[in-house]
Amino acid sequence: MEEDWKLGVRRREFLGLAGATVLAGASGCGRSSGEWHFLTDVEARALGALCNQIVPADEFPSAVESGVLVFLDRKLTTSLKEFQPIYRGGLATLDRSCVEAFGAPFEALPAERQNALVALLETARPPFHRLRQPSAGEFWRAVNLHTLLGFYGDPRHGGNRGGVSWRMLGIPYECVRGRDHYEFQPPAGGRP
Repeated sequence: MEEDWKLGVRRREFLGLAGATVLAGASGCGRSSGEWHFLTDVEARALGALCNQIVPADEFPSAVESGVLVFLDRKLTTSLKEFQPIYRGGLATLDRSCVEAFGAPFEALPAERQNALVALLETARPPFHRLRQPSAGEFWRAVNLHTLLGFYGDPRHGGNRGGVSWRMLGIPYECVRGRDHYEFQPPAGGRP
């Protein structure tokens, strides 16, 4: 008991917190029943609305309709794993700021208000000036870049469903599985 003052937490409080943490982990921490690999349902709704501000629907599908959210969820468990804290912190602050300022989470706000908030997020102006870890700029750059990667990338990664962005750009859509195989001819009289 004499060591309690060094930790700032009593043993009983620590055990209670540890037990709550284990229970939260066992319960899935608010994740859906299997739709998402990394995102929670709440995060997916906020991120989807944010992605749709970057690539809105017009005569072509929006970011979410073209599979960008699936792309991001998959990649955040694999090649974009180092961005997990940026997404978790940024999405939590985005929703908290919107609830505090407007009484509703980001995805529930009208599209015009979401658009105005994206402009504030880009420049780290209130209510996003409090976003420190990650910074508002870090969060915005990650979401913007990764949304565009998902929208314009190869459909086999989960985004650009049906090659929608390629059709939009007039690029012929060819479903490629694996790597392309080329027959390289060595130059005359030498090695390739």
